[in-house]
Amino acid sequence: MKRNILFISFILIMLSSLIAAIPSETIGRDTIFDSPAFLAEADDQTIHFGFEFGAGMDVDAMKFMINPASASRKAAEYLGDFYADQDNEFWDKNYSTIAMQFSQLDENFPDAPKTNADYDIIRNYFADDYRNALTDEHRVYAVMNSLGIDGIYPNNSYYLLGNGMNGSISFYGGAIKNGQGWGVAFDLGFDGTESFLRQYSTKDGKQTYGNMIMMDLSGYIGYGFHIIDERFSFGVSARPEVIFRTTFSNAAFMSARLSGNALNVFAENRYDLGIGINLNAGFMYRINDELAISLDLRSIPSFQTYWYFNAADVISGFSFKYDNSLYFTPPDVAISVRWDHDSWHINGGINDIVNQSIWMAMIDNPVFRWQYILDFDIRYDISDSLAVGLGYDDGSLGLLLYSTGFKMELSTKIDRFAFGINIGYEF
Repeated sequence: MKRNILFISFILIMLSSLIAAIPSETIGRDTIFDSPAFLAEADDQTIHFGFEFGAGMDVDAMKFMINPASASRKAAEYLGDFYADQDNEFWDKNYSTIAMQFSQLDENFPDAPKTNADYDIIRNYFADDYRNALTDEHRVYAVMNSLGIDGIYPNNSYYLLGNGMNGSISFYGGAIKNGQGWGVAFDLGFDGTESFLRQYSTKDGKQTYGNMIMMDLSGYIGYGFHIIDERFSFGVSARPEVIFRTTFSNAAFMSARLSGNALNVFAENRYDLGIGINLNAGFMYRINDELAISLDLRSIPSFQTYWYFNAADVISGFSFKYDNSLYFTPPDVAISVRWDHDSWHINGGINDIVNQSIWMAMIDNPVFRWQYILDFDIRYDISDSLAVGLGYDDGSLGLLLYSTGFKMELSTKIDRFAFGINIGYEF
């Protein structure tokens, strides 16, 4: 019980203080800098500040936090069935690796096969003894120990145990005058993989190892101006940033939950400190007083470079090592539409097609995430101080409430059952 309380406390702290996930297109400091041509006609804004808090979690992740052994039962049974179906060639290749994991959990794990009968004993073990001799908790460790080993854990089983955990808190400020805008933002957050059974996250088509904790200090500058006449505008923006991040595997995460010791997650991590810059440019055409469209070129370019240290270096004194690499974010093309008519306001766009296509070619990943290419925000003003709306971004669909600087969004993922909340306030 004490372990559960300690770990749940850790998760609550992370979700109340950590990056990324429930998206917002109307509250925030960077939206107009993504489409900088709109700065040309933006109303002047004196210096203002705001904050946002967001958290989200799959239902499967909630179950795992409450009772990891019970929540992992299907994944553990799937692993047993997978091993029970493997042929002799598989066991010749992988026996020593699998035996290393299971002999720690069951002293009666079968010996290395020498005859055909020995192979059958191993398969029968997973068809029978694996379920009856090991407790649910032991079988969770079996799943955990098998993660990330090529050919050892079935890759198509990731859907059996979702993750999708994320949390963020952001503070920002900025101003706009005569088409010139600036802003500054501090983000702290956590972004989990899509599944506890998948070692990589492929959010937005980008493949990132493990679960990520990130701290980001960013500046925003932009300028938009009319060209030809007031119907055509052009804008540019830049975002320099300082980044601190660390990642940890799902095996480490599951181990920390089972032990109840959250510090286990960070024991052997690598920590990265980096700097980067992102440049955007865009064109806007105003069709009439109510409707405008924009074409934006994003991340042209965007790159980061890092220095790193390990957890052990903290004890002996910080010793930063240069990563000696320059990391580029693939460019993207976005088309956006803005429509305002009386009390109705619609912002929408298509993006991430070029970005995802480049990532797919770079990492040889055939999965294209169609749910990430569309975003929109529909708002209806009930009065001067109250509005309601519907928003979609990054695969999340949410109900929105606005009231004099305050915004709240309740959302869910469209491809799986999840809960999310986002709260923000500008003053």
